[in-house]
Amino acid sequence: MKYLKYIFGLVFFLWGLISLLNLFGGSSTFGTTVFFYFSLIGLVYFLSQRRLITAKIGLGLGTFFFSFFLSEIIVRFIIKKHVTYSELGAGRYVSHYSYARSLNFRFLVIAGRKDLRTLEFNPGEKRDNFGDNIQYPDEFCNELGTRGPLPLKGRRVVYVMGDSFAEGAGAPLDSTYPFMLQNYLRKFDPNYSVLNLGVTGFDLFQEWNIFLKNYSRYSPREAYFLVNTTNIGEIITRGGKERFLPDGKLKYTDGPWWEPIYAVSFVFRLFIHSLYNLDWFLLTPEQYMVHEAIALQKMKMLVEGEMSIWAKQHGVTIRLILQPMHHELYEQEGMYSKLKTTLDKMEGVEIYDSRPYLTELAKRERLYWEIDRHFRPSGYMHLAEFTIEYCHNLPK
Repeated sequence: MKYLKYIFGLVFFLWGLISLLNLFGGSSTFGTTVFFYFSLIGLVYFLSQRRLITAKIGLGLGTFFFSFFLSEIIVRFIIKKHVTYSELGAGRYVSHYSYARSLNFRFLVIAGRKDLRTLEFNPGEKRDNFGDNIQYPDEFCNELGTRGPLPLKGRRVVYVMGDSFAEGAGAPLDSTYPFMLQNYLRKFDPNYSVLNLGVTGFDLFQEWNIFLKNYSRYSPREAYFLVNTTNIGEIITRGGKERFLPDGKLKYTDGPWWEPIYAVSFVFRLFIHSLYNLDWFLLTPEQYMVHEAIALQKMKMLVEGEMSIWAKQHGVTIRLILQPMHHELYEQEGMYSKLKTTLDKMEGVEIYDSRPYLTELAKRERLYWEIDRHFRPSGYMHLAEFTIEYCHNLPK
């Protein structure tokens, strides 16, 4: 009993410390916040019991940390200020900078640098897409680590590249863009097969790398890249081609040194956003404008200086489908317009803007999920229809 009070304080401290270390992996839940504050309270209790601080100081510090903890609850659940996209959906903070590192393994698998035969979803797993209640029955990944079956040999294969919109987040397998595109193409030629190489969280540089690594598997004559403005932020936080090191490893940009505090404290977020007017990439408006221009230039150099040249040399038709996010349907200016201006009218690749087409349809029906903001099945269907109707050189 003599040492129980010391053990009590020490356990709380270690409990919080272990949970805090998880932040440096780029992820934390509100439980991490709870553990963090209880670790501080536990540490104060431990120090006061060891008489390293007076009881009065201990009481003051304990009261201070507990009051701060109550403030965290108010900001997070009542004011709901500066809650990130990942916290709304998955209930955890995910760093834009560290999240890139968590994609490394999947990138290496699809790029053929790891020997992985299966990556299965749990059959019947329920993914509520931020409360939108979407069910994915019997989903699976193929041996490449991407969603859906691989085409049979001898088929006329088309590759679809992109992020979560290409992968089909928000829809069951038979309602994804690649699957619906395949259905439409088979009306022209039953021998068509579409390979879905979309991966949630990937950007154009990763997608192009994956395309090159897997090109020889089916040697497609056509490839579609779904491109949206998330690429800009991803290139800001990850870099462009320079991230791919000669030894096969990936190097990313580091976030600000105080991001672990940002991840665990909503009060700190309220303070830092108010003081510096930061965006979700933890950049000031001035910093973002500079980084945005650099990211767009990197994308242009990739498309114009590498993809278009490669396409001409190999006789492959590459089509970039510009696809708006929900909030960009009616924007006159903004990132989407900058993306379109940057990539428009390039030789060697075909660029198509789906926004006018989808904007008209959105006036009559819901194309996106309300909370998750990915396409509903109808959104993927209409994007596939746009592809068939407006993209050139399809068989007649």
